[in-house]
Amino acid sequence: MKIPMISELPRNYCQFSAGYGICGNVGMISLIFMSLVMLFSSAAHPAQADEKILLKGKVLDSKSKPIPYVSICFKNHPETGSVSDENGLFRIETEREFQSDTLLLSMLGYETLSVPAGDLHHRGVTTIRMKEYYYTIDEAVIKSSKNARKQKKIQISTYLQRVYDRLISVDEPRDGEKFSIASDIVVLRDSALITADHLTGKLWKLNEAKTDGRDSVAVEIGTYSNYLDSSVRAGIDGFDMSLLKKREKKALEKNPVKEWDKSLPHKGVWIVNDVRTVMEQTYEDTWHWVITDPGEGTAILTYYRKKGFVGIITAVMKTALTVDTGTYAVKSMVSDITVNLNLPFGYKLSPAELEILNMVNFTEDDVDKFKIKKAYVHLTGISHNRASGDRMLPSEKSMKNSVKISDRKDNDISLENICTMRVIR
Repeated sequence: MKIPMISELPRNYCQFSAGYGICGNVGMISLIFMSLVMLFSSAAHPAQADEKILLKGKVLDSKSKPIPYVSICFKNHPETGSVSDENGLFRIETEREFQSDTLLLSMLGYETLSVPAGDLHHRGVTTIRMKEYYYTIDEAVIKSSKNARKQKKIQISTYLQRVYDRLISVDEPRDGEKFSIASDIVVLRDSALITADHLTGKLWKLNEAKTDGRDSVAVEIGTYSNYLDSSVRAGIDGFDMSLLKKREKKALEKNPVKEWDKSLPHKGVWIVNDVRTVMEQTYEDTWHWVITDPGEGTAILTYYRKKGFVGIITAVMKTALTVDTGTYAVKSMVSDITVNLNLPFGYKLSPAELEILNMVNFTEDDVDKFKIKKAYVHLTGISHNRASGDRMLPSEKSMKNSVKISDRKDNDISLENICTMRVIR
């Protein structure tokens, strides 16, 4: 399948918001399902510039294998960009003045790469190699006497408290503090690309007292573009409204532009990777934290915990923070959650089991509605910070979410979301 580049599509080609199952008050499956239903398009044509340049490239890893779905944009013009196809190829047709800009390439699991745009002009297809970034979150086993273990945990408690205090008193974004962002999301179904989303704009955190249980961030959209696979569009065009429940029908009868937020999945990339939220949920749980000091002024704080009910539902939670040992500032965070569900026929999930399921935004309503028998969810989030004066502020957030579901008739579906958000300076 040939994948059109986002830059080749009319800017308003498709007013579509995918719910990708990473945030909000609606269940994961409901978000995916509703996002496909709520598609509508508007005819729009991009303005043509008098002078254009064509930049073409192929993105490879260290073993010369193509890297698909890499997010590519201009550093000073983040609204213009592309996504590499399944063969690692991309092309961007843009104004000649952009050749003095820099292309930013980002992908979960790889170091963000900067390439002068001029290096790609008049050179055919330029080969670009990205370097893998390895994240390891290993379970640590501590063997020591009871008294030594107690002393060690007291020390960890003090260290975690200092990290948390620094986070909320120094680094936490101020109320109303806005960040310029460029965000890309691709969604694959059974390894085939079904949609790609590109958004630029402003993002800021909301005052907790004013969120009223809703999203904790707001987004002001500057530019938005979307690609949707033609087979998915055909399915939506022939969709039977009778399949929807009453409350979902009611929502669809209203104007989708007002009722559905295109920025919702992009907000989710930020929320899932919020360091403060993760710390608030785990820093007092000191028995599951381990500190290692790799040197060079940094320490690694690792959180590892298993919970669940064997044979029904289990969850493994891992978090690793890279911390400056002098200031206790968090330089980066990697979080990893895996949930496995195996539901016998007629089994009713307990409140404790539902709490585990809710960790990855599945709800009891999702289980009942889609007659789920088995589910596997693996969510990985990465957040990088950068120094700004005396503070550490977000610079990039990435997320990969893999979902495999089987219903009671053994119908299977696999969905994968790859999301990258850059804070543009």
